[in-house]
Amino acid sequence: MQRRPSGSRERPGWYTIVDGRLYCRGYLTPYLWYLTPEEAVYVLGEVHIGICRSHVDGKNLAFKIIRQDYYWPLMKKDALEFVKKCESI
Repeated sequence: MQRRPSGSRERPGWYTIVDGRLYCRGYLTPYLWYLTPEEAVYVLGEVHIGICRSHVDGKNLAFKIIRQDYYWPLMKKDALEFVKKCESI
């Protein structure tokens, strides 16, 4: 069994597999869909410049994605980097 680092925030009971998909338990929602890196890039684009056309800053972009029941570990960092690279603003 592999040990987690002592400062790790991830808890064993916070993850579950439903119909072959990994989900993370959310604070305000029952389950958040745990995205792969490829899915995360797609969702960032759709929420920021795609269907939602919101062009919000990185922090708010991450919160909008969580409200859509999606999750990945570096979500806030990735959202900030995505917004910095956006040429449409």
